[in-house]
Amino acid sequence: MSLLASAAALLVVSFLAYALARLYGAAVHGTESALTRLRRALYAGFVVVTLVAFVATVGAGGFEAFGDGPLGDLLTLLAMAAALVVADLAYYLGLWPAIRATRDLDASTAWAAASVGRWLAALFGAFALALYALGHVPTGSAWGVLALGAGIVLLVYVGSGTLVRVSQSTREPSDAERERVRAACERVDLDPRSAHVIESETVRWAGVLVRGPPRFRTLLVGSHLLAAYDAEALVAQVARAAGRARRGYVESKFGAAVGVVAAVAGLLVPVGDAVAGALVAGGVLAAASLLWYGRRVVYAADRDAAEATDPGTVIETYRAVAEDAGRSLDGGGGRIRRVLRMRPSLRSRIARLEERAD
Repeated sequence: MSLLASAAALLVVSFLAYALARLYGAAVHGTESALTRLRRALYAGFVVVTLVAFVATVGAGGFEAFGDGPLGDLLTLLAMAAALVVADLAYYLGLWPAIRATRDLDASTAWAAASVGRWLAALFGAFALALYALGHVPTGSAWGVLALGAGIVLLVYVGSGTLVRVSQSTREPSDAERERVRAACERVDLDPRSAHVIESETVRWAGVLVRGPPRFRTLLVGSHLLAAYDAEALVAQVARAAGRARRGYVESKFGAAVGVVAAVAGLLVPVGDAVAGALVAGGVLAAASLLWYGRRVVYAADRDAAEATDPGTVIETYRAVAEDAGRSLDGGGGRIRRVLRMRPSLRSRIARLEERAD
């Protein structure tokens, strides 16, 4: 019965999340700042719905049905992850009609459900497995817990290219696409281990990602970039992504995350006062330094793109990509959010490129 109670709680939370999101989407659709407001509602709503769904389903006691022991704990965590996926997906589908109309997307609700559901499943599934590892892999001490946590972060970094492919719809490039990508990589001196295409025509994403450690790089190119942009725009985007990869942009993000984890561990894990103080101070300093460094990397990668093509081409490409994606040049979310994401606004990046062009 308790399992049915958790299912009922999940159903109620999902229905309310869908209904409230649908009402909000209808209210903001057609307004001047509709897309910005929808994005903010999406991010904030995911957090709120996740917390409410977790409290409701756990409070109903249904997950106790899986019992104790390693297998029971694993099933419990996976069931929790599945419940959170359902609730968050219901919330997203409530916003979807407004998102589709505002961005004028030619995409079905089934496509949206499959795309976002896949991403949510990868996110919560990975988190559940990480929690299981932290709780069940023998560590022997608090230091073992920290070492295991660091190992999980390292594993995510090494496998980041695979994680993107799991959470997104990807395919092998066609012969013509492969030749275009190869030519662009040659111009910017990038030699990825593998190249894949992210199916992005529906959402008009024209980006490029480089993931994984050196010598094991995975290059991921948006299909919309290959279909709607010329060779120079492709070179500019590949050069930007390659410049970030060479300077350790993603590594800086992981380092900043590790710094935050170390600071929190210093406050929560019993490792002694001296060590705890060092973890907190070192973690905060490392995170702040890497956040600052990451923003500098973004500007440096833009310069790489300008050198590979020319500043005018990069500016034109950035503006077109932002327009296709329905993104503001100011980025949205405020300065603090942009700092935490290690990403200056596109407007400030374009301004620096314009100065370089002059």
